[in-house]
Amino acid sequence: MEFLASISDTRPLAGFDEHSLEWLGKLFKQTVGNEKEIRREEFNKIPFFTDRVFQIFDKDNSGTISLQEFLDAMHQFAGKSPDDKIKFLFKVYDIDGDGLIQLRELEHVMRVCMEENGIQFNEEQIKELTIALFDDADQANRGAITFEALKKQLEKHEGLLENLSISIDRWLVPPKPEMKQKSHLEFLTSLRPYQLTKPYVKNNYVYILFISIFISINMALFVTRLYEYRTSNGYVMLARACGQCLNFNCSFILVLILRQCITFLRTHGFNSVLPLDQHIYLHKLTGILIGTIVVYDEILNSNNYTISEWLLTSRPALFGLVEGFANPTGIILIILLVIIMMCSMPFVRRGGCFEVFYWSHLLYVPFWILMILHGPNFWKWFVGPGIMYLLEKIRRIAWSRSQLGKTYISSGLLLPSKVTHLVIKKPPHFVFHPGDYVFVNIPVIARYEWHPFTISSAPEQEGLKNLF
Repeated sequence: MEFLASISDTRPLAGFDEHSLEWLGKLFKQTVGNEKEIRREEFNKIPFFTDRVFQIFDKDNSGTISLQEFLDAMHQFAGKSPDDKIKFLFKVYDIDGDGLIQLRELEHVMRVCMEENGIQFNEEQIKELTIALFDDADQANRGAITFEALKKQLEKHEGLLENLSISIDRWLVPPKPEMKQKSHLEFLTSLRPYQLTKPYVKNNYVYILFISIFISINMALFVTRLYEYRTSNGYVMLARACGQCLNFNCSFILVLILRQCITFLRTHGFNSVLPLDQHIYLHKLTGILIGTIVVYDEILNSNNYTISEWLLTSRPALFGLVEGFANPTGIILIILLVIIMMCSMPFVRRGGCFEVFYWSHLLYVPFWILMILHGPNFWKWFVGPGIMYLLEKIRRIAWSRSQLGKTYISSGLLLPSKVTHLVIKKPPHFVFHPGDYVFVNIPVIARYEWHPFTISSAPEQEGLKNLF
């Protein structure tokens, strides 16, 4: 570019490649036109700058910015040296330019950075976070943060510089050129879900194979039941086929929450042939399938019997472990299932109502009792998983009441990407393997709220343990 070549004192800029430098020149020329310097009102047209940044760029306080001043300021932030970025950050944070960052200045910057990154905090939370960061940085109790204090603070917390900085590097990336018009084949290919792409299948073949087997079992049960009732009318055939699938799924959903069995399989290498890490997702998926089948089954049954016949007469007395129990238990089962599913929604579990989810899920006890009474053959499917779950539950309760897992949190830290880091004292007789996780309960917060944390410490390490 001619005007770049005419600048005799322009030096190479670390952190910018030739393409980015050319783009900066074009950006400058597009803004100023035929003039050689940019005015404040023209500078504001560049969407990623503010009046405060203008003061930083205008080194000689002339009220205008030359190309060299523009590139020098960019170079200071885009350079590879972290010190350059911290110096630039300090200038941005020091709104009044007195060489010190006051509490109000830091609070203003925190608010702007959170808005930019889409983080939603109320005013009280922003003030608390600002005070915590300010007090930690102001070790000398000066009531203000110096450049050295800010530098130590950013070096102390890995990733804080990246999260709190205004990422000019990212803003200077030229926009992607418009894509050329796709062919019909390319358009149809772009509509293909990511789950059907070759990389996804290659990385998740164990999970895909398991889902395929799960679907095949349901289809086989459905078809064989249809054939068994082939002499009945269509509604009866489909209703009995749905009932057979419910027998399997209402038992299988229990297998997916046998935590101790799953942990045993994981520690003995079965993770390579079974999707053990997806057991919670599969549990939810099976629950959705059960709900869908139940609704469809009730629609089919409504075509064979009226509501009054189901509830008020003994006409459908053929069904149930005890004759006549199928109709009233079926209605109660639907009500229980609706309550369990509604209280398991993410907006309930993660919306501060975890204990609602916990207590509503205890309805599984009457649900399975009624399922045994509802279907004459369900107990045959349920007896194995039911005994295993009962043994796990007894062992879990015994461990909880023994107080062997009781410990205290030594420290906690909120990390980027919503990660919580806890440091706890190792409970006596606590044995674990690499990659294990532990369920943590803090009674003063919620007596029945448990959350899984991955253990990042080595098994042979004594004393404090790190959890994430």
